[in-house]
Amino acid sequence: MTEVVLETMIGESDAQRLVRTKAPSFRLVRSELTYRPYSGFVHRLDLPRGRSRRVHTLVDRFNGKASVTGPWQTAAALDPRGRRLDEPQWGSLSFAEARRRALKAVAAAAPPLQPRAASPRPVDERLGHPTVWKPGWVLDGVVGGRDVRIFVDAVDGHSVVDDD
Repeated sequence: MTEVVLETMIGESDAQRLVRTKAPSFRLVRSELTYRPYSGFVHRLDLPRGRSRRVHTLVDRFNGKASVTGPWQTAAALDPRGRRLDEPQWGSLSFAEARRRALKAVAAAAPPLQPRAASPRPVDERLGHPTVWKPGWVLDGVVGGRDVRIFVDAVDGHSVVDDD
């Protein structure tokens, strides 16, 4: 079984810039690059007229959410800081359950079949990684006098404010 580390595509200054597009008054107090555990899969999805395409999915090992992604850019032999396989908040999502959720995400993303097609669209798993480390920035700062913690995905730039 292999581990994969996704390449950091969004640097610290870019992450801050992305946050400031939504909250111009954001003032950074602290930032840290962290890695979140996922399981990753690559599937071949058969399309009409004998064509096929590769579909990449990631399943979050904390909350079980499956997402269809673009092809992964992997970092060369990197050992991410702060990663640990024995984190108690990983939950109990098994690799088999991650695989099932990934297949469901692929099926949901597939173009609809013609109504006359009686059989389901074939999907073949080509690759499965039990552990894929996805980088993200944790930005602690202040917006309008309020302390905030913002997570910025270092692969695609998506951001989420931590409400805790």
